[in-house]
Amino acid sequence: MATPYIRCCTCSLRPPFHNHHNLLGEVLTTGQAVISNNPQDDSRAGGTPHGHPKLSSFLGLPIKHNGKLIGMVGLANAANGYEQSDVEKLNPILETLESLSEAREIKNKLALTLEENARLALVATQTVNGVMILDCDYNITWCNAGFERISGYSLEELAGQSPLATLTGPQTNSFDLLKLQKAVTKRKSIEIELLKYRKSGETFWSRISCNPTFNELGEHSGYISVELDITQERLRQDELTSFKSVVDQIADAVLFFDAETLDILYANLAAQRQLGRSWAMLQIMKPYEFKPSYDAQSFDRLLKPLKIGEVELLHFVTQHRKGDGNIYPAEISMQIVQTAFNQKVVVNIIRDISAQLDYERLKSENEKRLVNLLHKSEDAMGIISPDFVITDCNDAAAKLFGLSDRKALIGLSPIQFSPLSQGKNNSEELAKALLNKASTEGYQRFEWLHITKQGQHIPIEVTLTPVIYLGQNAIKVIWRDLSDIKAKEHRIKQLAFFDELTGLANKNLFSERVKYLLKIADRHQYTIAIIYIDLVNLEDINETMGYEAGDAVIQAVGRRLAKTIRGADTLVRCIFENEDCQTLPIVNDIDREFDSLARLNSDFFALAAVLSNPDAASIMVNRLQQALAEPLETLEGEVSINARAGIALYPQDADTFDAITRGANIALNMAKDSGLPSCYFNIEVGERIQKKSIISKQLERTLLSYPDNLRIVLQPQVCLKTHKLVGAEVLVRWRDEELGEVSPGSFIPIAEERGLINKLTHLVLERVIELKRSWQKKEVFSQENLRFKLALNISAKSFDDESAIYGFLTLIELAGLEPNDFELELTETGLMRDPDKAISTLNMIRSKGFAIAIDDFGMGHSSLSYLKNINADVLKIDMHFIKSILEDEKNLAIVKTIISTAKIFGLKTLAEGIETQEIATLLAELGCDWGQGYYFDKPLSVEQFEKLLLSYKR
Repeated sequence: MATPYIRCCTCSLRPPFHNHHNLLGEVLTTGQAVISNNPQDDSRAGGTPHGHPKLSSFLGLPIKHNGKLIGMVGLANAANGYEQSDVEKLNPILETLESLSEAREIKNKLALTLEENARLALVATQTVNGVMILDCDYNITWCNAGFERISGYSLEELAGQSPLATLTGPQTNSFDLLKLQKAVTKRKSIEIELLKYRKSGETFWSRISCNPTFNELGEHSGYISVELDITQERLRQDELTSFKSVVDQIADAVLFFDAETLDILYANLAAQRQLGRSWAMLQIMKPYEFKPSYDAQSFDRLLKPLKIGEVELLHFVTQHRKGDGNIYPAEISMQIVQTAFNQKVVVNIIRDISAQLDYERLKSENEKRLVNLLHKSEDAMGIISPDFVITDCNDAAAKLFGLSDRKALIGLSPIQFSPLSQGKNNSEELAKALLNKASTEGYQRFEWLHITKQGQHIPIEVTLTPVIYLGQNAIKVIWRDLSDIKAKEHRIKQLAFFDELTGLANKNLFSERVKYLLKIADRHQYTIAIIYIDLVNLEDINETMGYEAGDAVIQAVGRRLAKTIRGADTLVRCIFENEDCQTLPIVNDIDREFDSLARLNSDFFALAAVLSNPDAASIMVNRLQQALAEPLETLEGEVSINARAGIALYPQDADTFDAITRGANIALNMAKDSGLPSCYFNIEVGERIQKKSIISKQLERTLLSYPDNLRIVLQPQVCLKTHKLVGAEVLVRWRDEELGEVSPGSFIPIAEERGLINKLTHLVLERVIELKRSWQKKEVFSQENLRFKLALNISAKSFDDESAIYGFLTLIELAGLEPNDFELELTETGLMRDPDKAISTLNMIRSKGFAIAIDDFGMGHSSLSYLKNINADVLKIDMHFIKSILEDEKNLAIVKTIISTAKIFGLKTLAEGIETQEIATLLAELGCDWGQGYYFDKPLSVEQFEKLLLSYKR
């Protein structure tokens, strides 16, 4: 065997052992044994270093560890060369070398592991934090003294226990606990804060950092959990959160800043709004930086008395600059408090007094203007104290009461210049009541009879206005002498404005009435109907029965027409009793359309009426003709009247007084010529009336023979706060084979006019009863999600018929349904047709257990005196006010008033016509209880509504 080459090469050049293209490289690159017995001719031989012995044979053996090549052994110059058997003989030596290498590596790793474990053990035993070591099932195998101290348990007590069971309790957040369990199950690291229980039962907050552990083979070996007791930290956080929540609700701005560094420590929401800066901006500012009157030095001087204890409170007024640069006056209060960490903190309360200063300025200016007005006004004016004594007045007031000097009036009471009574009321009691009303409710105007010093009675218009005069509450009074006005009224009344025979208005007064009505129509966009009525057979009566009989007939016709027409003298009272009258009791429905009746000549009557819609004219004419159809009783016997009528509408047919009266006259002549009872000047109106007649006939036919063409739909009513279903309004829809879909706004008024409304209501009730019974049979609907009211509309026409109402209620009761499942709706306008009768009927309905709703509230003329006596449950706010509530401030004010009025009377409110989220949100904020409209849902078919019922979580 040749000696292996083991000595160091003395060649100055680097040995080419790294050369991959020689025999050594072949071993290292292939990882296989290499045998070469003729190296000179071997293509793998790449040469030897300088001075290297000549190779006659070569054997290269790879050395491996864990399957990886780590070196080689080379043998050379065997006398007989090398064979594969030599490789096999040398394998045990190679395996020994591999084992020695592995042992050395294990020894090194073990040393490192022992060193690392020693460090970890030192940390685990000496740290104040709690440390747990857990097995793969998350059971405790070891814990340090820190964890024993935190939990109150010893290692012996905890060993083998799961902390998820032993250290948790009922107050532990189940969601957080589940989160920890999932992380453990998935062998993932997690950091979490969890409420735990000590051995004593006391709770504590722990910040947990849990990590899975793995052995050197990568196998899961358990968990290590490091825990920190953060109970005090959480308590401080909760206290701080609670404190900030309270302070953020304070209306005044509140700032906390360090008394020494002037760093702003806290600013509530009001402070951020008032100063126009976010919390991020305020954090980097000093308090004097938004006070234009102060810099660092002057602000320090300001604080000094507070800091050294000379004063406990600083209170002053200064100016602040907002983030946008605007300056505003501010009232400041500062007080020092000391924290538990001996930090001195200035509590700074800031109040924006802009409005207060503006009020005081305006108050001063108003008082100056009032004093100036009092003494310079030509009207009689005075100031009355709360005890009803005149404290100041002008010369005009003294002159009015017959005194030469205003000073003679000061100190007296207006009662001293009044008779004992004002009509049926005691003067002193009435005066005090009016004064108190002015003090509490504001402006008051009324007429009063005064007596001058000379004993002359003078009618006075008195206006009372509450004011602040010279810093005191007082009443400003203006006295206006009405003597001339009353005299004019008396003279006007003596003029010939009335027909002697009938007592009705004559042509002159009718002309004034109509012209005034036209002005009202222009201002309020109403329709005016002019109706001329001619007694075509009056001449025959005169010729056969005499003119006295004819006059008696005219008188009887006048009485009958006047009786038919409600409020026939409304307008004449307005004209002749008050020249300043600017309004009329304008109607809102077809039941209050009649306003003025006149006799123009012998057999010629005229009517001017304000209409809510042009179609009301037909109802009016029908009533008049029905009234005249009954025979009249005269001394000569019964007389039948043959009357014709002509109708013209303003502004549809004409735009002036002359044109509209001419149109009515033309229409009357058309009626006479055609022999018809009446004619309309406007063809379009006639066409609409013809269409109404067709609808009326088809509706009557449908109710009699085709009731299935009528169907009910239900529109959900929703709580505005919770958006839960509280009810549904039952509506009726009609699809006629000839007319198609007919709007309820068209056929329901016709049903009322033609006496079909009770049949229609009865049909709707039958459908509702059938629906309720089917719901009760369907197991899918529980009693819980059927607990809502169905709102049924009751026509004002039906309400006038007590037998119809009893029939409706009896129908529900006989069906075995609960009355409290229904809500009966009556319009406000219908209610005011006959309030006393309506209240009596409502009370009867209420006594049977039905809920009551007043529909379209705000569109009629109901008074609070009636509203307080109505035993209703709900006020429904008409959609007219709701749809434009975001843009129309007047409608918003009306809605607010209705809601507050309802609350006063203990009623719920329901808004109709809600179409947007913004309107729904605003109504909820205003205190409206319920709502309905397309924002929530359109009127739904029975099938659609049942699906909706199932979707509601009640």
